[in-house]
Amino acid sequence: MVATPSLWLSVPHLKHYLNNIMLKNINKLKKTLKSCNAKVSFQFEYKCPMQWDDLKKVSNEARAKYCRECDLKVYNLLGLTPEEVKDLIERNGDTICGRAYLRRDNRVTFQKCEWERDSSPLMGIISIR
Repeated sequence: MVATPSLWLSVPHLKHYLNNIMLKNINKLKKTLKSCNAKVSFQFEYKCPMQWDDLKKVSNEARAKYCRECDLKVYNLLGLTPEEVKDLIERNGDTICGRAYLRRDNRVTFQKCEWERDSSPLMGIISIR
């Protein structure tokens, strides 16, 4: 029985390739977990029935839209870190109207958690818990 040399030559390359894939996935998971398990926690005070696409754009702010129903600025919080959201809330009072994910355990997050694949963003009044 003769071993094929190409198989033995490719094993180190395969290990290197798999290590790179694992590192990329681990870094992505760390970012998601940091957002999902933040030290600061948030809660929805009110869940809004309005849809993000139905709101009017605010010309001078990329992350905000205007809701005619409640006369409030609504912030798109998706993709922000919990610290950024906390700063935004503190600059605007105790609460803001924002768009975020609500996990099954009723925790508010701003990054889509891998294990919450079926969730879609909600809008409503968000406060620091």
